[in-house]
Amino acid sequence: MNYSMFDPLPVKLTADGFICLKLSEILFAEIAEPGANGVAGGLLLHAVTNRTLVRYATSFFENPELYEEIKTNIKNHTDRYNNGTTPIHFLYGYGGLGNHLFHQKNATFAPSSGLILVTLGGITYRVEPSSPGIFNGFCQWAAQLK
Repeated sequence: MNYSMFDPLPVKLTADGFICLKLSEILFAEIAEPGANGVAGGLLLHAVTNRTLVRYATSFFENPELYEEIKTNIKNHTDRYNNGTTPIHFLYGYGGLGNHLFHQKNATFAPSSGLILVTLGGITYRVEPSSPGIFNGFCQWAAQLK
């Protein structure tokens, strides 16, 4: 198994950055409602650009318009919320206590010691969830998918 040797690069997400980001590059997304447990109002996109894992972040409290735009765009491309007019890029999972999880449908995922190992294109990336609760929610969701 080939592993990415680097920790994700942290990047503050802007509207211009999201426009340039392809949905197919997003491996895993965490979207927390403003009153959620953990990182309330947080939005994290774990994406691969040029074989490098990047962790994009914004918040409902920092930029509510961008938060809502991204949330709507990602939800419209999921198996759960898709209305049939857009391609499905993500599978949806509820992370518990107001947290929503989305994972790239073409990738494989496995929990491992508090991390989520995501394999796409023969490379495995280490995604660090924003909180232990998100990791636990992911584990429960992953068990249901089997």
